[in-house]
Amino acid sequence: MLKKFLLATLIVLAYANASSAEVITVPLYKLAPVKAVDLKCINGVYSLQIPVPERWRIKRATLGFDYVNSTNLISEISQLVVKLDNYPLAQRKLSAQFPEGNMSVDIPVSMLKSGYHTLTFQTAQHFSRECERPCSPDLWTTINLDRAALRVEYELAPVPLKLSYINNYIFDPKTFPYGEVNIVTADNSSNTLTLAGIVASGIAKRFDYKKVYFSMSRSPKAGMDNVLIGDGKFVEQHLGNNVRVSGPLLKITHLKADTTHALIVVSGNNTDEIKLAAETLANISHSFPGTDEARPTEFKLPEIIPYSGRLVLSADKKYDLKTLNLNTHTFEGINPAPKDITFRLPSDFLIKENQYADLVLNFVYSPGMRGDSVMTIMLNNRSVRAIHLNQAGGDNIEGYKIHIPTYLFKPGNNTLSFVPVLVPNVKECDLLMSNNMFLTLFENSTLYFPPMPHFVELPAIELFMLNAFPFTRWPDGYDTLVYVAKADEYTVASAMNVIGMMTQKNGFPLFGIKVSVEKPDSWKGELIVIGDVMSIPDELKAAAPLKLLNPGTVPYQVIRNWEGEANLAYSKQASGLGPGLGALMEFESPYKRGRTALMFTASNTGDVWALTNALLEAHVQAASAGDMVLVDLTTQPEYRISSLSAGGKYSTGKLGRLFFIDYYLYSYPLVYQILIIVLIASSGLALFFYIRKVRRRRLNA
Repeated sequence: MLKKFLLATLIVLAYANASSAEVITVPLYKLAPVKAVDLKCINGVYSLQIPVPERWRIKRATLGFDYVNSTNLISEISQLVVKLDNYPLAQRKLSAQFPEGNMSVDIPVSMLKSGYHTLTFQTAQHFSRECERPCSPDLWTTINLDRAALRVEYELAPVPLKLSYINNYIFDPKTFPYGEVNIVTADNSSNTLTLAGIVASGIAKRFDYKKVYFSMSRSPKAGMDNVLIGDGKFVEQHLGNNVRVSGPLLKITHLKADTTHALIVVSGNNTDEIKLAAETLANISHSFPGTDEARPTEFKLPEIIPYSGRLVLSADKKYDLKTLNLNTHTFEGINPAPKDITFRLPSDFLIKENQYADLVLNFVYSPGMRGDSVMTIMLNNRSVRAIHLNQAGGDNIEGYKIHIPTYLFKPGNNTLSFVPVLVPNVKECDLLMSNNMFLTLFENSTLYFPPMPHFVELPAIELFMLNAFPFTRWPDGYDTLVYVAKADEYTVASAMNVIGMMTQKNGFPLFGIKVSVEKPDSWKGELIVIGDVMSIPDELKAAAPLKLLNPGTVPYQVIRNWEGEANLAYSKQASGLGPGLGALMEFESPYKRGRTALMFTASNTGDVWALTNALLEAHVQAASAGDMVLVDLTTQPEYRISSLSAGGKYSTGKLGRLFFIDYYLYSYPLVYQILIIVLIASSGLALFFYIRKVRRRRLNA
């Protein structure tokens, strides 16, 4: 009886501990792309999105931040307002005598429902009571987002036992600061890890761009969501006779003594059946099924074509702006916010200078604006065209065509921005009415990108950081092998982190990727190698730019020339990475020419896992380039990074015969000029001999 009482007490304490409130403090710059915001002009506005996961029950939320304002402001008529979803939460006068200040704002819990909420900083700023220039340099206030934080106290709600809650509830992209999932398997065989890779890919896709850390174990871990992958016997070891496995099975239940976390079962009688369940789990994307289990019998993927990942723009195809997520938009007032279109180009496009992308705009603007009003078209923060809005009576423009040189585009992410500057046609002391100024850009405007061959010079780790190229040339990871050099808990978890990162980069589950613990001697496709230095085969270490042999060859940069190329010195030495240092290296596969090998390594498996975690950070990805990246893991969270190009070059892609000839003529203009001269001379000689022959015939006649 005493044992039963103690057991019941432990269960109650465990449940109380699991459901107790948690506190999280998030710096605002983690929710915005900048660390400081300048609010300018008489009405400065900046907004950012605050995500609230559906499973959070918020108890309290507080916002704290610092600001600095111009000392030329008139305190009586200048103020800073903080809004949430356009509702004022707090306001403060901006003082010229005390320009530095801080604010602490309590956010009503009733306003923080599940979803995304718009937090807005808005200023009304004045340096003169009359005849004031709307955007004088004196009108500014700076919000320091790197010293601003959102503190949230919350508890987790019980997980509903419905499989549809896997999508956007359990694996919710609104979870911050990151997601955390544990995968439970019976062993670390190649087949099992391949199945775990499919599951990890599907989970990472649901988290969208949010970081998600994976761990691997033989039994469920407390305090996080778990996915159990295995046959009926393995499931029975953990769940007893409560689950009957008679074929492919998906089931959701609570973690033992914790209703706030889920245990998801992916099972079957054999590898094929478990794979069917894993692929089904990876694709549940709406509110069906509404049951706690499903027994799939078949799974069919759509047709998969190369270069068809998330937001990828196809060449030789016309897109309207609505398709590119820009609906008809109206810019209003003096200082309207710009509007952006973000899209991707395949990383191996051979972009040439003698071609143009066509942007055709349909827009209308209001009368009453001054002749120097413009709409600037910007590509990747570079101005490419300014359109005059100089008709005093306004105008309705259709088919305004802009030719944008293709060399201004870049492989991977591109941002096309529409930045209007609407200037009122008033004198300095006239009554200013800005609400009647508008510019409307219509969604039936179009963008066309010309055809391009696929050909690129590698290695280039920056392309991997863009969209996991070349491993996602096929968006499902087909023809890619992840080689786990040492099948321990840290290394296999590192493999899941890498697979998750690749999925988020490309936006497509990696159903075609393979994970193997066997040495890949005969593999002819793309290769990813993950493991500590001692476990990686010598032929792979010898092919890498930093040859981690004993002794090995180490490149050191001596000087960098004007073209950005480094002059290198090479030292042969007996040394090693040592603890706290991770290496990411890309090079040509020693098993197949033209194929890529990407190596994640460190001196021990714990550092390998830490390296893959570090590479999930945006600033680490942005600093990774060339063919060798060294990450100092002891400098977390900032991380000190060294990037270098030290190895040999190789090419990949398919040009075709015509593009192959065109590529060489484009790459070697002297050859092109010589061919033109030869062609003109040959044509002239042929014409000369023909005319001479005709002349002889006439004379003989």
